[in-house]
Amino acid sequence: MNSKGINCVFHYLPLHSSPYGQKVSRTHGDLDVTEKLAQRIVRLPLWVGLEKEQEMLINEITKFLNT
Repeated sequence: MNSKGINCVFHYLPLHSSPYGQKVSRTHGDLDVTEKLAQRIVRLPLWVGLEKEQEMLINEITKFLNT
């Protein structure tokens, strides 16, 4: 996405992985699905005036997801 000029940033840290979560978590076993999904979640661009670039963003994100 960066090569297309689209800034997508990391967004999610599972609670059990956070410093506080490690202190108080009561999880048992591995949380493989949570860990895998946490590595793939990003925050998409959102700002006032985005409407002008909305179609391009949708097209580029769709292309990325289909590769």
